Amino acid sequence: MPSKKAASFRRPARAAAAIAAVLAWAAPAQARVTRIIIDKTQPLAGQTTGEVPYETLIGRAFGELNPNSSHNTLITDIGLASRNGNGKVEYVASFFIVKPVLLSNASGLLWHDVPNRGGRITISADLRMQGDIGLSSGWQGDNAGPAPGQATTVPDYASTLAPVATRHPIRARIAYHDACHLAHAQRIRSEPRRLLSGIPGVELVEIPDGEQCCGSAGIYNLVEPESADEIGRRKADNVLSVRADLLASANPGCTLQIQKILRERGEKLPAAHPIEILAASIAGRRYSEEAGD
Repeated sequence: MPSKKAASFRRPARAAAAIAAVLAWAAPAQARVTRIIIDKTQPLAGQTTGEVPYETLIGRAFGELNPNSSHNTLITDIGLASRNGNGKVEYVASFFIVKPVLLSNASGLLWHDVPNRGGRITISADLRMQGDIGLSSGWQGDNAGPAPGQATTVPDYASTLAPVATRHPIRARIAYHDACHLAHAQRIRSEPRRLLSGIPGVELVEIPDGEQCCGSAGIYNLVEPESADEIGRRKADNVLSVRADLLASANPGCTLQIQKILRERGEKLPAAHPIEILAASIAGRRYSEEAGD
């Protein structure tokens, strides 16, 4: 949370100009935002009488980056990602902006928060009384967050794109696990399946009662471990029933929970993210290399 001490150093005109310059500029060799969509505008909840009226803007920033730039090569398998017509890799990042309804009440100072694990921090009432603006933007690709969550993600339309890189066969029977938030909140079910089914040699099988939670449920397995284990044992039974070679799971919390239950039983089933499996196909690697087997 921004400190009052930090907030006391405000230069409205210069701050606004500097923020605009930083947000608008991007080196051509690195990355740039190509489009911004505001999905929803709503009054800021919890305000009291006498406060400067604020509103929340919820949206998405679409961008592209150069996979050959030295600044971007640290991104796992960036060189294997599909390219657009400009030779760039596209991404989507979500954001929240909390600002005065009337920009004439704005101080010109913006607090940019990059939250961890998809969370969100709203600037405090004292900073709002001074007219400051708060921006929270997502960056983690493995965390969907609340819709439209705080994350940088593989676009859900990626499964509909024509393949650019050659898919090498992966001879495996793969069970796909529906993570609760991905399936129920974001309603993304068919896209990962379509992506995996497009890999030659893959036999994709459905887990019985696939709508059932694995027991991880955020931190539920930490605060209610006995109940979480009971739920997890039912999920493990269903996973084992399809006799898969590999478990595909897009949520690391689900993967850890299911693997924990399997280890306790003395069972071993490799697991990997759907994108890791796709990367293995493109690179011509065995799926077990992605699953750490």
